Amino acid sequence: MNSVSKKKLLFFSPFPPEKSGISDYSAVLVKFLSSFYDISLCLGPISLVNQGLYNIDPADTQKKLRPDLSQKFKIYTYGTDPIPYQDFDHIVYCIGNNPYYHNYMYQSCLAHPGLVILHDYVLFYLMVGHYIGNPKTFIKKAYEIGGLKALFLFADLALNLKNFLTCPYDRVLPMNKEILKSKNKIMVHSEHVKNKILSDYPERKSSVFKINMIDESPKPSFKSRQDLFKKYEIPIDSFVICSFGHISETKLNDQICEASLQLNKKFNNVVYVLVGEGHFVDRYIDKKIIFKTGYSDLEEFASWIQFSDLVVNLRYPSMGETSSALIRVLKEGRPCIVSDDAWFSEVPDDVVIKLKNPLATETLYKTIEELLTNPERLKTMSQNSLAHTKDHYDCNSITKQIVSVLEN
Repeated sequence: MNSVSKKKLLFFSPFPPEKSGISDYSAVLVKFLSSFYDISLCLGPISLVNQGLYNIDPADTQKKLRPDLSQKFKIYTYGTDPIPYQDFDHIVYCIGNNPYYHNYMYQSCLAHPGLVILHDYVLFYLMVGHYIGNPKTFIKKAYEIGGLKALFLFADLALNLKNFLTCPYDRVLPMNKEILKSKNKIMVHSEHVKNKILSDYPERKSSVFKINMIDESPKPSFKSRQDLFKKYEIPIDSFVICSFGHISETKLNDQICEASLQLNKKFNNVVYVLVGEGHFVDRYIDKKIIFKTGYSDLEEFASWIQFSDLVVNLRYPSMGETSSALIRVLKEGRPCIVSDDAWFSEVPDDVVIKLKNPLATETLYKTIEELLTNPERLKTMSQNSLAHTKDHYDCNSITKQIVSVLEN
C-alpha cells in the first residue's frame, strides 16, 4: 500500500543565522510541521557586497549559510527564484515588525494570502521600511493605513528631520490595517492581541486564532556554572540576575542596572548580566556588577538561562509581542519578574511576579530584595513555572493546533 503523499507548504520567514527571535521560532516550527507537510522555504534576498563581481550563486550561498535547512527543505530566494505559489496547498508567513527581516514577504502575503503568524501587533517599522523608498506611494499608504493621524506624525517627523525608522516607541502607530484587512488567516500568540484585532475588525471572528508560541530549547554549551562564569570573570558565588534579548529602552534595562547596583550595596554578591546586543546601557557596564555578553549563540543563551538565579523580562511600551526567551526561561524553571502588560499579564500570577509599568527602580529593588531574603518563594516559582509550561507549551500539541487552523 502506497503511503499518502503530504500536502505542500511554502513557509516565509527569516531563519538562523539571522539574529532574530522569529528565526529561532521558525526553525523549531518547520521541524515539527514537517511531520505533516512537504515544506519549502522562501527566504529573503541575500545582500552581499559586490555580489555581481564574484558571480556568486544565491542558491549556493543559501546552502552555505544554512546547511542543515538546505538538506531538509527546498529553498527559494525571494527576488531571485521564481516562486511557484500555485504548486502549494498552504502558505505561511511569519511576520514581525522589523523591516530588515520581513520586508520581502509583505507584498507577497497581500497578493498570495495564506496564514500570517503575527509576531507583533504593531507593524509601524515594517510598513515604513516597505514603502519609504517611493515617497508618493508612502504618503498614499500612510493615509490608507493610518489615516490623518499617521500623516500628521510623519509630517512632524519630516519637519524635525527625524528618521521615520527611529521614531520613538511611544509615538508609533499600529499601521497593521493592510495585513489585518487582507484575505489571510491570522494567528497570534496572546489573547491580548487577538482581542485588539477583534475590537477593530469584528468581522474577523472566525479567522483570527490564538495559539501559544512554540519553542524547543537547545542543549546548553556550558556543562557547569563555573565554566560559564569563568568566561566572563563573574565570581562563582554571585546571585545572577539576567535579561535576555536585544538591549533597548523598551526593555527598561537602565532601571534593572540601577536596582542591581543598589542591591549589591546590601548583599555584596548581586550581579546583572545582559545576554544580548545593544548599546542602550553601555554606560553601566563595569564588568564587576553589570555585565554584557553581546550576541550569544543558542547554546550559550541556553546556558545562561540554566545558570541564572533570577530573570527580569520587562517591556514598556509593548509592541504586542510574545517573548520566546521568557518561555524558555519558564521551561527551565527559572524564577522571573515581568511587566504586568499585554501577553506577559496572561502568565499566571503564581508563575511570575508582575510589576506595573512604567516601572520605578525602587519598586524593582524592593521586589528583588524580598526574593533574596525569601529563597522558598524562588523555589515555589520555579516549580510552578515548570508545571505551567509542561501543560501549555508542548510542541506536538501546538503543532497539531496549527495544522488544524491550516486545514480548517
